[in-house]
Amino acid sequence: MKARYGSLLLALVLAACGGGGGSSLTTTVSSGSGVQQASVQRSLASQTLFDTQATAQIVQFGGGGSLGTLSLLRRTVDASLSRNPSAIRTMLTVCNGGAEITSTFVGATETQIHEQTFYDPSCTLLFQDIHLDVVAGGTSATLSGTETQYTRAGNVFEYDTISGSLNGVGTSLLQVNVQVADAASSTSPVRAVAGLSCNIGVASQTCGSGAVEHLASLSEDFGATLSANVSVLPVPGTASVAVANFSGNGASYKGTLNALTLSEAPFPGWGVSGGMLADSVTLSGVLTFSGGGILTGGSLSIVDAAADATVNVVASGSPLTISGVIRQTDNGQTMATFTVDANGNGTITYSNGTTALIIAWQIAG
Repeated sequence: MKARYGSLLLALVLAACGGGGGSSLTTTVSSGSGVQQASVQRSLASQTLFDTQATAQIVQFGGGGSLGTLSLLRRTVDASLSRNPSAIRTMLTVCNGGAEITSTFVGATETQIHEQTFYDPSCTLLFQDIHLDVVAGGTSATLSGTETQYTRAGNVFEYDTISGSLNGVGTSLLQVNVQVADAASSTSPVRAVAGLSCNIGVASQTCGSGAVEHLASLSEDFGATLSANVSVLPVPGTASVAVANFSGNGASYKGTLNALTLSEAPFPGWGVSGGMLADSVTLSGVLTFSGGGILTGGSLSIVDAAADATVNVVASGSPLTISGVIRQTDNGQTMATFTVDANGNGTITYSNGTTALIIAWQIAG
């Protein structure tokens, strides 16, 4: 699903970053002089970009309250199971918090959902266009569709094919599972795959996310996983939400081109195989999003006990800019910096003075 997904994540692994506002995100890693290596700096920056995307996808597809796609999916399945088509036909939102959602009843248990989210709250600058077909049965449903993301200039920069399922609809614990294949456009080859799964309770959810990116320009693969506990709380009187008490752990992996594979682990986890572990992290923080699930600010802290590094990221401005500084933890020395826009495009500068492009959340060098 992002995901909302950026390269796939939301891509994951999907990407849902954009809009205004701002605050800081922090990432920490640890390993003697490990952070002095450009390859370690690149891995940390990639992990940070992945985690930012993954949290956005969790909010959109796993978030509580009325935010994002999940809430609409639950209402859609409930209406289908109760065979109450009028509850579906009336689900039309005209620009609510930067999102427009339409549901169309096409059969006793089938509904089509069209959700558009925008860079601006007045719904004039399209960011994301999602089409889903939902088929319900019992207390479960399957979903399939596509997600297209646009730059502020109106150009397509990401096209995702989505499939997934909902289980436990109408019960106190819902399970959601989403898989995404990410490409630059509808005619481009797949460049990444991702997954998102959540156990969703009344007040909080436990989620797992994973992604594998194929970096042909570097002849290598990058993979990442994230497991997190999340509480999504509405902000009274606003069209945004706060993702509170966000905590968990993640890891990143490297391998030769097309060597890494992504698979479901015990629910809701995801696993990456076929390569070597690059880093292992713990994280916590708070992020804020618009009513359409677009990142507007917040803080995130990630700690890896093996590279002696701290990454401080600031998300601010309109249009949104995400800037990061990677430091060696024990002495505070700056080792690398990176900056991306809301579409995940920017640059990274390493401690050895070299630079590389970041394209659609993927570091190209």
